Amino acid sequence: MTYNVLMGKLNPTHSLMPCTLYVRAAALILVNGLLLNPTKSEVAFFGTKQRLQRVTLPASVTVAGSSVTVNGVLKILGVTLDSTLTFDDHVNNVVRSCNYHLAAKLCNN
Repeated sequence: MTYNVLMGKLNPTHSLMPCTLYVRAAALILVNGLLLNPTKSEVAFFGTKQRLQRVTLPASVTVAGSSVTVNGVLKILGVTLDSTLTFDDHVNNVVRSCNYHLAAKLCNN
């Protein structure tokens, strides 16, 4: 399955979703003549658990001519976003980090 992002719109080659998804990042890339680094780029689909189970998601998406892998979890500016936006992964990461720093602080005293 291939998805092509052209001028900010995700156009599926088969019917994955009934609506068009706007991708502003792709428009910025194309309009400003920037290059996309596919090894540092990530794509995720967000929705309810039931909706995500009903559709077949692609393994990769083509953005501005570069193939980008679809991930179930994204980390953006320190916030971990999962596909259902439950923030379970984010809370687990914050608790793990707090426990690590608390243990390091207690061991130093």
